[in-house]
Amino acid sequence: MGIKVVPPDVNASGAEFAVELIDVDDGTQIQQIKQIRFALAAVKRVGLGAMQDLVKAREEKGPFRSLTDFADRVDPKLLNKMQVENLARAGAFESLDPNRARVTEGAEQIIRRAQAAAEDRNSAQIGLFGMPGTAADAPPLRLRDMPDWPQLDKLSQEADAIGFHLSAHPLDAYRAVLARLGVCPIAKMTERAQAGASRLKLAGTVIGTKERTTKTGSRMAWVRLSDASGSTEVTCFSEILGKCREMLTEGSAVMFTVEVKVDGEAVRMTALDCEPLERAAESVGQGLRVEIAGAEALTPLRLLLERQGRGRGEVIIIPRTGPGQEVELTLPGRWNVSPRLAQALKVIPGVENVEAA
Repeated sequence: MGIKVVPPDVNASGAEFAVELIDVDDGTQIQQIKQIRFALAAVKRVGLGAMQDLVKAREEKGPFRSLTDFADRVDPKLLNKMQVENLARAGAFESLDPNRARVTEGAEQIIRRAQAAAEDRNSAQIGLFGMPGTAADAPPLRLRDMPDWPQLDKLSQEADAIGFHLSAHPLDAYRAVLARLGVCPIAKMTERAQAGASRLKLAGTVIGTKERTTKTGSRMAWVRLSDASGSTEVTCFSEILGKCREMLTEGSAVMFTVEVKVDGEAVRMTALDCEPLERAAESVGQGLRVEIAGAEALTPLRLLLERQGRGRGEVIIIPRTGPGQEVELTLPGRWNVSPRLAQALKVIPGVENVEAA
């Protein structure tokens, strides 16, 4: 219906789903549009009661100003480490700290601060560090400085916490690769089939698999596949299923070559081949341009490339040598270049930009 669904946020979400009105300036006038704000209680394993209490704490004194303020105001009796971790993995703390990995790792630290603040509120005696006052007088929380997850890992964590990908789709990082591979978007497969295509390449993340035994005693499966444009079902008979069963875990990214048959208004797809999308991406031999701001990026960059190993892709390093100056250095040999490698490079300190070459 064209209605945007926005991620959960401890400073904007209710415990339940809610409709928000936002102002959008199209250049000529300001219009109000509706969007759905994802519910805090819809995050897995957090509980409705705890989220209602969290929202109540926010409404009493206004939005949380920081993670420290959040810890000082929530009730630790209703919130535990696992709940904080899942909220962080879902992106619910991004208005307070955009680094989901850091907040997830610091969940226990946040809970300990909340417990200390609650004890001070209840006792009204000696503060956290032996001085009169409350936990609010203590220094702010200092979570460990660490890089955030690469985008693909972040989306995987989000899907585990919410049940599906909400802020983006993992295949967004593969757009250039999918074009090179000649992959058909799921939303266009019916159009292609009705135009006469008998074989297509489809790529997506596995969102479900159902197996059963046929009358002949062999195994077959229906695999539900999702890309950024939609979802569909691919039938796998015993030979292909035996080859690719281990690839078809929920959340895995795969590429199918399928036989297409039009049956009235329905389109049926039978798998002819299947491989991990990462392996298919490595086979096209795309290159990467990596812009770096300082020498601190070089060692982790080298170690990451060595772990990836040799392949077909060219890697170009572009160091900043001075104001408005740069030089392109093509690394010797070829490397296993893939969207996952590009995402991992982006979070290395000192790496300013990574793009396809």
